[in-house]
Amino acid sequence: MLKEKERHRLGKLSELIFMASRELKILRHITWPEEVRINFFNNNCKKIPNVTYPIYNDSDLKFILDDAEQFFGDTKFDDWLRKKVVEIKKSSELLRACGTKEFFKISSDIYGLPTTQIHDKNTKPRDLSDQFEEIINSID
Repeated sequence: MLKEKERHRLGKLSELIFMASRELKILRHITWPEEVRINFFNNNCKKIPNVTYPIYNDSDLKFILDDAEQFFGDTKFDDWLRKKVVEIKKSSELLRACGTKEFFKISSDIYGLPTTQIHDKNTKPRDLSDQFEEIINSID
């Protein structure tokens, strides 16, 4: 059972980590402008468009995570929260790499590849995609 002081510390730490996670709007950041999307699909998705992405400013995120550092302790909960901070930092790195070759490497590290096994250590995203396609194609 955690003491009140520990619960308060972990609550504050969790709140800051949650605030930091809210700074990361990955899909919003990488979304193509509407005109680019329309042109891409109108041309049968044959050529990836050349898109200029906005520069990601992570100064607010860094400020929040720096503030959170003071609240880390030495419990199994802190260990788990440290892993969340690592994930947040990787996502921030991904946003900073938008439009570069490094984006693919970072994205693959975070999310895996279509041929990478998922958490069950057996299934691959490609398997799920094939299964989904089979189900959709079987609908009359």
